[in-house]
Amino acid sequence: MQQLIEAEELKEHCLDLLEQVAEQQETLVITRDGHAVAKLVSVSWTEESDDRSGRVSVDDIVVPMEVAWES
Repeated sequence: MQQLIEAEELKEHCLDLLEQVAEQQETLVITRDGHAVAKLVSVSWTEESDDRSGRVSVDDIVVPMEVAWES
């Protein structure tokens, strides 16, 4: 399932949203001024190993969008 969320809301509720994405295997599309700027997705652990010591399987490499980030 994919959910839209404004960057400001992500900033306010970051840790809760990270937990939600991890537990429910959701995808959050982060928007700014109504335009999608990023996606937050859960990481799938490899089935070869169950030790979860930082090794992950990455299926896609995501290229950053040409959007200036304001902190």
